[in-house]
Amino acid sequence: MQTYTNAHLNFLLRRLAPDVTLWTEMEKAADVLACDDATLASRLVAGGADDAPPVLQLGGDDYRALAAATRRACNLRDDLREVNINAGCPAIASGGADYGATLMRDAAATRRLVEAVRDAAPPSCAVSLKCRAGVRETWSDEAPARYGELHAFVAETSRSGCLDHVVVHCRLAILAGLAPGANRCRPPLHPDFARRLARDFPALRVTRNGGIGSFGDSDARDDGLDGVMAGRAVLRRPLDLGCAADALGAYADYVRTSPAPAPVLAAPLVLALEQLRDDGGADDDDALAPLADAARHLGVAWEPRGSAGDLRRLAKGLAKVMGKKVYNKVVRNRNEGVPEDVT
Repeated sequence: MQTYTNAHLNFLLRRLAPDVTLWTEMEKAADVLACDDATLASRLVAGGADDAPPVLQLGGDDYRALAAATRRACNLRDDLREVNINAGCPAIASGGADYGATLMRDAAATRRLVEAVRDAAPPSCAVSLKCRAGVRETWSDEAPARYGELHAFVAETSRSGCLDHVVVHCRLAILAGLAPGANRCRPPLHPDFARRLARDFPALRVTRNGGIGSFGDSDARDDGLDGVMAGRAVLRRPLDLGCAADALGAYADYVRTSPAPAPVLAAPLVLALEQLRDDGGADDDDALAPLADAARHLGVAWEPRGSAGDLRRLAKGLAKVMGKKVYNKVVRNRNEGVPEDVT
């Protein structure tokens, strides 16, 4: 998720759940090629220096640029486990670009992108696609999602044997006339599409995305899937992944030594704080003590005193660090899609 799944949030998530698979933000192939080694290396971190790297998600429709970006990333991190091509984001089309979900218009062209990335990556690095259940130019109840379209897309993109993994957001992507937030909740969910893909393409790993409202929804074993991808659920309730006190304590140490700007480091704390506020966690001293410690390293003097008002004061302090506009955007995005996308 853009602006969220960076090295800082990934550090906290890795401390909460060491075994989860983490992803980068979508990196444009051109940006990967243009940035310096230090910048790229910082984007290929999912926790500490010794932790497994994240899945690198690339955006682009030029097979040469995607291949070159893959090659550069794999040379910098020879333990990179997976490179993903974004063929599922409808917002990219509304911005005038020809990648993301627009790639689903042409399965043969997308297959050539997969083949280029496969040729550039070492054998130890998997190649995956993240797509939608289908694509429509405009919002219309007259054009429902059809499994046959998704099946044909996956059959074509995988037929050369270069694709290892498909991640399906089980909703249509609407390329025009529907805002990005609405694209994540208004088109109906079709979780059965992912199960059918897993059955019809046994050589592929299949992961379901969309409508994961809690981590209790995330057991995919009974569906024959490789796994599920939780997106907004992680923003809403990150602390459900593990021991909040230990993870926040580690994050406080991370904040103390990180050279990153304070507003960027504050965002994971805001997500943790908002969950505690939702849960009435003003007396959760085990979690609040390290949260206060981390906030102090960012210049926010705050001590927990066991009241909801205290949490509001911390929220105001973090809003000053981040800027109120950015803070409000984080909170708004965290709550996006409630309750539609958890049904």
